[in-house]
Amino acid sequence: MTLYKYKICKYCKKTNEKIISLKHYFFKCNECNIIFREEKNKKNLFYLFKNFSTFIRHFGEGKSKENQFDYYFNINKNDDYKNKKYYYIKDLLEENKNIKDILDISGAPGNIGYNLKKKFPINYDLTEYDYKIVNHLSGIFNLNCYQLDFDDLEKNNIPKNKEYDLIVLAHCIYYSKNIFELIHFINSKLKKNGFLLISQNKPNFATLTKFSIMEGYAPYVFYGSNFINNILSDLNFFLIKEENEKLGNFIKHYFYDWSNKNKFIFSFLGYFLSLYYIILNFMKIKKNDLELENYYLLYRKK
Repeated sequence: MTLYKYKICKYCKKTNEKIISLKHYFFKCNECNIIFREEKNKKNLFYLFKNFSTFIRHFGEGKSKENQFDYYFNINKNDDYKNKKYYYIKDLLEENKNIKDILDISGAPGNIGYNLKKKFPINYDLTEYDYKIVNHLSGIFNLNCYQLDFDDLEKNNIPKNKEYDLIVLAHCIYYSKNIFELIHFINSKLKKNGFLLISQNKPNFATLTKFSIMEGYAPYVFYGSNFINNILSDLNFFLIKEENEKLGNFIKHYFYDWSNKNKFIFSFLGYFLSLYYIILNFMKIKKNDLELENYYLLYRKK
């Protein structure tokens, strides 16, 4: 990979602002409100001690695309599923009785669809990029689970003539290198007057630091809500509702759990890494950049 290939925003062609972490470089376009990720080629301090513990290995090396969601193999039907996404879809189904066919893109592990089908007369399909996960979740939850990889959208096994009343993109579009291709694909699978729900983390310093520390395989691009709105308005989608979910300071939200030994070690390392990142990028941090926030966008296709 060419170093600093995101120095110039590929959309507006303006200079990006570089933000440094241990495993990645991040480049933020303040015009488009987008953050691009690029891997560092050199090894960091934690990588040198990767055999010391799983925690050290996580901070220093991370995961590959192929194994980042292996924990789905330990999921069962009784795991907690009542999160913001569940209640959002549940409320939408209660308000719109004509929604019968749902496609949840990157919708693993499947608990939400499994439990919504108990309450509503719906067909709930989901996708994942790895065929082993697809087969595993299909067997557990008895849902139609299809293979769909954002890096190669044409190689999917969703029936070509199948269209949906609601498509959900919950916290997954940041793994798309080309959001235009993804949105055009979604448009082709959504019925006229169908609904599209998109949720993602607000692109800011808190988000990229959280992902750089906690996720072994960090997302490619964090897209701002205004950027998404501009794309969809050009494709004859109209915005019905926009919500923002404020989660507070990212350090307190993720790295203040001292309840057992493992959580203590993780919180300790995460806390001090966060402070280190703040010091490294102090002059680039703006007001509210340490606050986590999710956005939820609900559209309808004309």
